Amino acid sequence: MKKAILVLAAAVFCPLLAAPVTGGFVRVTGSLPSTGDFHLTGPNFDVTGFIDVQLSVWPNGCIASPAGCSPEALDIGDFFDGFGTVSGASFPLVNWETANGFSAGLSTFHFYGPIVPIPGPGTFTGTFNFTGELCGTSFSPVGSPPYPCLLNLPSLTGSGRVTMVAQDFSGLVVVTDVTYTFLTPEANTFLLCMPALLAAAAYRLLRARTLVR
Repeated sequence: MKKAILVLAAAVFCPLLAAPVTGGFVRVTGSLPSTGDFHLTGPNFDVTGFIDVQLSVWPNGCIASPAGCSPEALDIGDFFDGFGTVSGASFPLVNWETANGFSAGLSTFHFYGPIVPIPGPGTFTGTFNFTGELCGTSFSPVGSPPYPCLLNLPSLTGSGRVTMVAQDFSGLVVVTDVTYTFLTPEANTFLLCMPALLAAAAYRLLRARTLVR
């Protein structure tokens, strides 16, 4: 009995530890104020939305002398609407905005990794790591906040390549366009949870046969 409980707990908890982003992008365009959008895909989800980055300090706030700058990280916490599917359930319109206690969850993106030096105007590439979460609430919620997450992806992870475009504005280097392109993780990432999932499936099959008897 204890083994069965441990197996089920592992099978449930393991996917919650990380929902790998296997494709898609996050894009920020234009000098402040900026606009942005994203499209993330994974083994059981496909989500899209729009970003409000007016308060972000980077990448569009990466302003320096002609010597350039070395941005290291980007945090996005301001979102608009979007849509998506999770585990076959479709959500045609959700509100990603979660600030000020509006929702029961959060929508945040955090990009980090190797420094991508921006020595001056031009196009520069590098790699990144990503963690994040998405909580989509109804646009017509009932009751008082915090409102429940209808579309909930609490533990997103990923990595890929970033492309940055820097321009010269009167002697100042400004990063104006950034695109994070997600790459499919190595096979080992998907195998991390496989033993627990297979054990859980075997347990359910065995239990079903026992009940039939």
